Amino acid sequence: MWRLNGASGRAEKVSIKSDGWEDVRIGTDAVFNGLHFVDPSVGWIVGGSPFVDGGVVGRTEDGGRTWRYVTGVTRGGRTAGLSAVHGFDRMRACAVGGGVFLTFDGGTSWQRAQAAPGAHSLIALDFLDGNEG
Repeated sequence: MWRLNGASGRAEKVSIKSDGWEDVRIGTDAVFNGLHFVDPSVGWIVGGSPFVDGGVVGRTEDGGRTWRYVTGVTRGGRTAGLSAVHGFDRMRACAVGGGVFLTFDGGTSWQRAQAAPGAHSLIALDFLDGNEG
């Protein structure tokens, strides 16, 4: 389960243990708006930070214990964060915020997708399968 820490604005992973809850720090001051896990290990998280240009994307392969981050996805300046993400597997994901962006290499590089007019203002997304969203 994930929660947003109101004091710091950081997303924190909270896991249930037999003796209570445990916070797992994710190692960034970015503010995250979207999260999607494709299985118990692989997850994607998106957001932004006033300290980096073009949004922030994180990917985990160990259930959220560690994250690898990429910035500059939207190339839209420091106010251009990402709003939502849908991961298809450990290599492919789609993110929105200032446009629609796709990765096919585990988040190392992102490309702007051809999208319908108005797609630059999307704040959420959902997919029926690997082709329809």
